[in-house]
Amino acid sequence: MIEDIKYLCNEVIIIKSGQILKVAHSNEIASLASGRVYKIPERELSNLKSPFYIENYLIRDNEKNEKIVKVLLLGDISNMEKYSACEVDIEDGYLLILKEKELHAE
Repeated sequence: MIEDIKYLCNEVIIIKSGQILKVAHSNEIASLASGRVYKIPERELSNLKSPFYIENYLIRDNEKNEKIVKVLLLGDISNMEKYSACEVDIEDGYLLILKEKELHAE
């Protein structure tokens, strides 16, 4: 599990296609995603202006019995006040680094 890394390693190296993307402490990698991970109703995904990555689908957990999605924002993070921010972990930071690299490669 990715989350185990923070307990096993002092520093983490993220490599993609032989290129080192980041060398940092696991807490620093997690903090990169701070303010970029939100829970939003699936029906509102089309309202997002920023490129995003769907991390996972959550259980229907609101009073409207809607499907809630955990998303990682890759660009503009403004106008997200109405959504619930998630506590970030090393996996969120890891995904942010990889997905931003892919986004800029296009």
